[in-house]
Parts: sequence; C-alpha cells; structure tokens
Amino acid sequence: MAKILIGTHKIIKSTIVAIFLLTLFNRAIGLLFTFKSTIQQEKIKEIQPLINQINSKYGQTKDRQVMMQKHAEMQKLFKKHDVNPMGGIGSMFVAMPIFISTYVAIKDNAYIASTQLFGKSTALTTKEVLKQGFNFQIALFILLLVVLQ
Repeated sequence: MAKILIGTHKIIKSTIVAIFLLTLFNRAIGLLFTFKSTIQQEKIKEIQPLINQINSKYGQTKDRQVMMQKHAEMQKLFKKHDVNPMGGIGSMFVAMPIFISTYVAIKDNAYIASTQLFGKSTALTTKEVLKQGFNFQIALFILLLVVLQ
C-alpha cells in the first residue's frame, strides 16, 4: 500500500488526492469480494425453504447418526445449488487487513509524513501528538474508516 501511495503522490503532488485514489483502489478490491459474498447470500436465500424443510424433517435431535444424515443432506443441497455456506464471510477477512495497511501506509510513511494534510504537518512525534491531543490522528483514522466503509 505504501508503494502505491508514494507513487500516486509523486505523480499527482497532492497528499489528499493520493489518499483518495488509494482509498478508491482499496474499495475496488473490496467490492469484488463484497460482490461475491452477496451472490452467495442470495443463493442461500433462494434455497432457504429447502434448508428449513431439512431442518424440520430432522428436528432438534441430539442423536449423532441423525445429525450426520442431516448434515449430509445439507451438503448435497449446497453442492446441487453451487452454494458455499461460508462464502458470505470472505469480504470481512479482506476489508480489515486493507484498512489496517492503508492506515499504516499513511501514518508510518516518511515520504507522506513530510507533507501536510489539511494544512497540518503529518510529521508529528508521539510527544507532539500527546501535547496537541489526538485530534488530527483521530480525524485521519475516522476519515479512513468512513471512506472505507
């Protein structure tokens, strides 16, 4: 992420535009996973009556053999309709590392740290941050959080 951010910043010469373009890039990556996840959720909604039928057929039994039959039927149903029951959680595992890497790329990058964002220097030491308060860093974090969501 840092290399993409630095490259964009060198070409455009604007920190805010570079961050914005990096955010758009991240959203495009996340959108691919979200799209796939949404398709899986829609497929599960379509076969939900069949899942409910299987659940009502076997009830709330604790018998191991009956539970294995129930799960085998569920697996056949998922395979027949090309559904991955865990396919809906892929976007969650992608979004957080992208968000963290973007935040770290902005926060810890010496090239970006030597610039200004909204008229404030981004090159603050921990002591300066504590002295001034966390306002700017919190604002940057919230900005990224809002844009990436």
